[in-house]
Amino acid sequence: MTFGVRKDLFQVDFGEVDDEIKLKRTLTVKAIDQGPISRDGYRAITSLSNDLIKEWAVSEEKAIINKEMQDKIPISIIKLNGDCPPEPLEDTPAITDPEVIQVIHESVGNGGQRSIIRYLNT
Repeated sequence: MTFGVRKDLFQVDFGEVDDEIKLKRTLTVKAIDQGPISRDGYRAITSLSNDLIKEWAVSEEKAIINKEMQDKIPISIIKLNGDCPPEPLEDTPAITDPEVIQVIHESVGNGGQRSIIRYLNT
């Protein structure tokens, strides 16, 4: 339902998301991922038209797609062979929490990988 108050238009959705809206959200996420459209830029564009999927709905759909991707093709951690000693980039570190610094040091040299080989072989 769309309604207006003075010069502002509002769109309110009730109930389940139908297939057409779901497809529109998915295609919007795909377009944003493929093109150089920032979140703020898309938010500005959607303010011009009520027909476009709002940024919050795009963000929600992206989270759903990421969850489905993680469930179907999980990320595995791999060791990278880089023996570069860590060098500070700044004189004053932005992160000072010792636990966070420890996790960062433990993560150096690790990378993430998704493998779709088992899906290609089926």
